[in-house]
Amino acid sequence: MNELVLEISAFCISLFCLTDCLRNRTELYLPLKKGWVRRFKDRHFVYLMLLVTMMISALSSVLEVAIEHHYIPGSIFGVYLLNQAYFVFHTALPLMFSMYINNLTGVLKNKGRTFFLICVTPLLIGELIILTNPFTKIMYSVDSNMTYSRGPFMWLIYAIALMYVAFGVIYFFRNTSILSELDRSATIVLVFIAIL
Repeated sequence: MNELVLEISAFCISLFCLTDCLRNRTELYLPLKKGWVRRFKDRHFVYLMLLVTMMISALSSVLEVAIEHHYIPGSIFGVYLLNQAYFVFHTALPLMFSMYINNLTGVLKNKGRTFFLICVTPLLIGELIILTNPFTKIMYSVDSNMTYSRGPFMWLIYAIALMYVAFGVIYFFRNTSILSELDRSATIVLVFIAIL
């Protein structure tokens, strides 16, 4: 039940922030730059991606729990798809968090394609493992009674997330003097929430 409350809260907060950002987009956002490397250097774009990723992750988790709670014969496929969506988007959250922190501190300003390719590689490995899970069952499995079991490679997703969060936190504390007082205090709250 606590996890469901957390996911509903995450969905509502990200929806509120996303709505606010889109409502004020003329003040905050410049036209999107071409190329993914340039877009990842735009902190507002990364912030929107962080919010969208969090919102889809939370929504898929809430829907999965709702389907499990109101069991309908044959709904195992829907539960599995929602679980897949949850893992795909939830695994991308730490990268978005790290990119946002490193955009705020200016770390990404002079970085090129190689740096971004190195940054994205662990995420791509994790996503590949998640997307092949229906065939390999190495991340998790859901049986016909909707019993969820963790697989032997679940630790890898946590390790990837920990690496990204550590990357963001270390660069944040190394470059806090660059940030304004407001950005610094808001980011410290975000960092502690991510650590928790």
